[in-house]
Amino acid sequence: MTETHGTTLRRNAMGVPEMVFLVIAFAAPLAASTTNIPMAIGLGNGIGAPGTWLVVGLLLVLFSVGYTAMSRYISNAGAFYAYITAGLGRGLGVGAGYVALIAYFSSVILIGAFFGFFASATLDAELGISVSWPVCSMIGLAAVFALCVLGVQASVRLLGVLLALETLLLVAIIVAVFVNVGPGEYPLRSFSPAEIFSGTPGVALAFVFSTFLGFEATAIFSEEARDPKRTVSRATYVAIAVIALLYLAASWSAVAAVGASDAVAVAAGDPGAMIFAIAGDNLGAWSSHAFNILIVTSLFAVLIAAHNSASRYLFALARDGWLPHALSATHRRYRSPHVAAVVQITISAAVVLAYAIAGADPFTQLGATFVGMTTLGVVSLMVVVSIAVIGYFRKSGHAVGVWTSTIAPAASALLLAITLVLIIDNFGLLTGSDSQVIALLPLTLLVAVGLGFFVASRRRDQPPMVLDEVEEPALTAV
Repeated sequence: MTETHGTTLRRNAMGVPEMVFLVIAFAAPLAASTTNIPMAIGLGNGIGAPGTWLVVGLLLVLFSVGYTAMSRYISNAGAFYAYITAGLGRGLGVGAGYVALIAYFSSVILIGAFFGFFASATLDAELGISVSWPVCSMIGLAAVFALCVLGVQASVRLLGVLLALETLLLVAIIVAVFVNVGPGEYPLRSFSPAEIFSGTPGVALAFVFSTFLGFEATAIFSEEARDPKRTVSRATYVAIAVIALLYLAASWSAVAAVGASDAVAVAAGDPGAMIFAIAGDNLGAWSSHAFNILIVTSLFAVLIAAHNSASRYLFALARDGWLPHALSATHRRYRSPHVAAVVQITISAAVVLAYAIAGADPFTQLGATFVGMTTLGVVSLMVVVSIAVIGYFRKSGHAVGVWTSTIAPAASALLLAITLVLIIDNFGLLTGSDSQVIALLPLTLLVAVGLGFFVASRRRDQPPMVLDEVEEPALTAV
């Protein structure tokens, strides 16, 4: 049995570069470009997709005004859960923590299945080796668990290498398209309101928003950060800027490569082949082999980031008494949340295996179940966090300006709520399913919130949650 060392994570393990790596790895630049860009163009708003990445990037910057200001006062691995608890009380905070678990567990299950599918296909295509996708998924999940136990530093080192490789290939495609087709083929109207809000903008928003999921990992890892009151804020803004610009350039290049008039038809006709074909046409046949390999490593990087985040939510909720206390144990040597990691990876593997045994397709069935839940869960949490920022600064007495404490978070809450309504309205298109069961899945988030209120009301003797004040005297009970 592995020994534990209390419930304290390793301090000073990460700086701005390491946090940015984790967030961008979650965004999966190569894998998401292959899937999300064609879907946003073909099913969403056509050539307005590049402008949508700009709009969502600016919206997240607005959200981050209050979010990062709050991070200067609170350092907690629970991130959204901790912020909502501090601003709006325990009942809603615990409910938010349970919602976060659903969202992050969904992402690990989803990416675990995708990793298995692409790893199986790549082994067959490149080496002629036949390994079923569920077996590849289990191998990937086991490898990710081992890295999580070794601590966040081990994960970050590998992420840095994988992220560099996939980003280099994506940038190479962007540059090659620009050189080959010329600047005249890049339509400026991609950034006009008329194009951004054309077609089905709700679908485009959902696919675009999903490429930013995980950007709040900067706060999740705040307890392990060096100088968190500065690191979290800087890493958040850098990560948002990098993700927005990278996908904006990639999507705009995709439109230019196939032609503005044909972009929707090409993307909708065969979305899975669009970016592959653009790479082959502009970089040569060698790029297809690189794509096969780097998509697998890209998904592995996402799996690392998602599992680390999900494990830390389990850890934070258990440490504060809202889940079994055993989940809050940390490894004696590496100070990683290894018990939470065991539980998280076991549940994820069990769900993936259950779908595989049932003969489910990892994309059209397993994906339909979990991709929408991840996006919906995180966006709904962001709406509540924006409101929590206002509540926190009103009762904390911290000296921050009205823009930071009220105006920016209020505007963020309103705009994110509109985004949330659009995502819910297009939930069937986002998940790719017309099943009534899938359509009702968003209700599980409301059940999670209700459960949070119930559990919090039953634990009146619970001690204050762990909130590390990183700039001023310690917080009292919230």
